[in-house]
Formats: sequence, C-alpha cells, structure tokens
Amino acid sequence: MSKVESRLRSLNLLESPSEPPFLPDVDKTMAFGTISDDHLPFIWRGVETLHVIPQPFPSVWHTMDDHGDNLDMPVVRDWAKIVAGFVLEWLDMMEVWRDDSQQSGS
Repeated sequence: MSKVESRLRSLNLLESPSEPPFLPDVDKTMAFGTISDDHLPFIWRGVETLHVIPQPFPSVWHTMDDHGDNLDMPVVRDWAKIVAGFVLEWLDMMEVWRDDSQQSGS
C-alpha cells in the first residue's frame, strides 16, 4: 500500500500534504510500533495486518467528540484512493478489466 501511496503522490493525485506520507515504510513488511491494541493477537499468530491509525492521536480520540464531523475529508478521500488502488492491483484487475472500446458488437 505504501508503494501505491507513493505512486499516487508522485502523480499529484492525492489532496492531503505529502509529508509525512501515511505509509512511510515502503520497503518494510512489518513494523512494530508502540501502539498496543486489539490487532496484536492477530500479528502474534502470523496474520498480515495493516493497522491504520493516526499518530499522534487526534484530540477528540475516544471522546464524545469522536465522530464524522471531525474527519479530514481530503485525507478520507486520499485513503479511499490508496485502498482502491491497492485492491485493484492485488486482484490483478487491470488484466481482466473489460475495455468496451475493444468489444465488437456491443
């Protein structure tokens, strides 16, 4: 996913500031940080995990003000693009993507 983010940023397709990147570990498969959460039992059992969490935590984190009005919409749209790009590549969708311009009789 970090490679997808890097490519999207290099093409100026993301709206949020580029520094620091959301996923800075381009060449790492696993980075253990100081954040302890419910994802750890999965990691300990060998499940590949992407823990998407802001750091530092927002001031509204786990408070009554932790709701959608406090989302940074350019960041949300950027994440949607990164995840969609990753999924399309992971599924090799470009190899099966139907190009209607090359269809005969359609």
